[in-house]
Amino acid sequence: MSNPTPSFRRGAVAVEAASSGQFTPFKKTEYLQIKDGEKALLRFLTDYDSKTDPNSGELVGGWIGLKQHLNIKTVPQPADFTGSNWPSYMGPPCRRDPTFSSMYSDCFICDVMRKSDPLVKAPSHRLWALAVLREEYVDADGVRTIRDQMRKVVNRDADGNETETVEPRIVVVNMGRKNFFDPLTAYAQRFGGTVLDRDYEITRRGEKIETTYLIIPDEPQRVVNSDGSSEVY
Repeated sequence: MSNPTPSFRRGAVAVEAASSGQFTPFKKTEYLQIKDGEKALLRFLTDYDSKTDPNSGELVGGWIGLKQHLNIKTVPQPADFTGSNWPSYMGPPCRRDPTFSSMYSDCFICDVMRKSDPLVKAPSHRLWALAVLREEYVDADGVRTIRDQMRKVVNRDADGNETETVEPRIVVVNMGRKNFFDPLTAYAQRFGGTVLDRDYEITRRGEKIETTYLIIPDEPQRVVNSDGSSEVY
């Protein structure tokens, strides 16, 4: 990552804002999941590096880096849990990461679990970004194009009334730096300093620490607007 200090700053601000209740949680957060041998087509919504907002002067966007523990066994499923998929393992952030320096001075996984269980490894550097899943589409004229995947979402108001809407399938991308985000950073620096101008086809090979990702950038798509102007999308 070319600019880790802004990443740390944005991460700390996000943690503090979330803990103070400034952010409304997502109704449903979907993470990018690719199994061995499978592929996904993505359009990133978060650029690889931060930009300075011309109005506020604040740094906005940019992938956020964080030290995380991987494959930590969760507590048993609570008796009152009503969901259908209680996770057996999770990848919790390390509380000793600088992002949490103003909130925590300890990490149970580092201080206790790693000392008693040799299978619990040191945290690794992972990054966070938002992306929308894409798919190939052939229109009525037989022309191949690419479009956003869509999903149905049920919203419930204060009175319990439900309405169904359709929205783009936006996912949280939480992957390792070396085998996933570093190649994307190289593409961004090669293609004009951004990853937002094209789709990326990503294929997974392997499992756990043996995982690698084959990342292929697509060509940018130029769209002509109704006023005759054009832009890359």
